[in-house]
Amino acid sequence: TQLRIGNSQGESSGTINYETGFQISYSTPQLQLNDIQDLANLKIEGTAAITGTTQGNSSAATMDLSADGQKLWVKDFGLGQAKFKVKYEKGFI
Repeated sequence: TQLRIGNSQGESSGTINYETGFQISYSTPQLQLNDIQDLANLKIEGTAAITGTTQGNSSAATMDLSADGQKLWVKDFGLGQAKFKVKYEKGFI
């Protein structure tokens, strides 16, 4: 599935099943972070290429995400270029 929000575009694919849960893969070559409404008043700016997966069921989920950011800013603090990985394996928040 192709997605577009503001100047950002990406795609997702996967399955959602009531009995077995869900598994979704997603990617974007360039997410414009200002296309996202303010997140916890952090004033996040810049762009990021993102790939990842989320899987689970109605009780718990896990996530694995990789990003390559450019011209990143958080709360008026310049980060510049940053590569990061987020992996959540516990399943419960």
